[in-house]
Amino acid sequence: MSTAAVSRPAVPRPRTTTRRRLGRQRAGLLAVTAVVLVTSLWIFQGVQHAVTTVRTKSAPAVLEIANAQNALSAADAAALGNLPDGPGLTTLPAGREFQQQIEIAGLNLAQAAEDNVAGDDGSQRLQLAQALFTDYTNMMGQAGAHFREKDTVLGTVDLWYAWSLLHRKETGVLAVLGELRGEQEKRLHRQVSFGRMSPLATAGWLVPVVALLGLLYVTQVFLRRRFRRTVSLRLLSATVLVVVLASITSLGLVSRNRAADGAHTVRKVVADRKVEMLDSDRSGQVKLRGFLTTACGNDLKACGYTVGTALGAPPNEPSGNIAKVSAAATAGSKRATGQLAHAAEFADLTLLIPLLAVLAGALAWGGLYPRINEYRFEAR
Repeated sequence: MSTAAVSRPAVPRPRTTTRRRLGRQRAGLLAVTAVVLVTSLWIFQGVQHAVTTVRTKSAPAVLEIANAQNALSAADAAALGNLPDGPGLTTLPAGREFQQQIEIAGLNLAQAAEDNVAGDDGSQRLQLAQALFTDYTNMMGQAGAHFREKDTVLGTVDLWYAWSLLHRKETGVLAVLGELRGEQEKRLHRQVSFGRMSPLATAGWLVPVVALLGLLYVTQVFLRRRFRRTVSLRLLSATVLVVVLASITSLGLVSRNRAADGAHTVRKVVADRKVEMLDSDRSGQVKLRGFLTTACGNDLKACGYTVGTALGAPPNEPSGNIAKVSAAATAGSKRATGQLAHAAEFADLTLLIPLLAVLAGALAWGGLYPRINEYRFEAR
């Protein structure tokens, strides 16, 4: 009877050796460090780009359009403010204030065309507003010429058409500019609230940062338990660099908050400018209504259906306390400019992010290399 050779059972080898685990930890550290580098640059550069756009384009465009609207209303009120109580007008009711406000409106419209962020639609609206603005000033010029020639009837007609060109609902200069300003404000809101400026983008950056710090901690604990080492200085240095990198990137969040504050201030300025504009409109309309009523034989309806409809209801009297609102708007514009300038002050720190990430990755690699090298020829 033959005996079969009895083989010894194979001793099971550990599924994961120390060297393999160290290699995986090193690969994980380098991979997550790369992710942190990409996400940090992505959010920091995105925030700084958005802040720059808000500071140099969006916010100025909103303020410029609001200033143009206010200047046009003030110019119209200045023109109408010199109207006599009767039709015996011999010169254009304008004067130096009218010319100054027209110049201010023209300059703001020209600058708004450069700062427009509403795309082709915004450009078309601006071109329409500028064309209507030119028609308005030309109409006022014609009215002045007729009044100087003592042609009160034609002068009054041109004056009315100039006023209606400015104040027509939906198609007047002020209405077109209002729609354009509203579109610019929407763009401004999106720029400070969405995209890389959103909380979701911040969370997308924060997750890999926390994961990297956690992986560095786990690696330190493993080295201490496996090799009886208190701490790895290289891994500790890498941890410090990651914290510094995260701190620099978080300055982008500071920039975001400052930009949001600046946008909020811009909206308050626009609200103040609206109050100014409404007050100027009331002042001019009161004067125009009285002038046309006298010119049409104390019966405004005799001037025609259009005039009677537009000026039939007496407007509220101007507040007379508009100086405080104007001062608040001017101060708010300066404050918004300062807030947005402070929001952009961290842009020069961008280059530190890849530098710190590369150094942290190198230190993480170097911190594990000696331990891995010890297991080069045998596994535990």
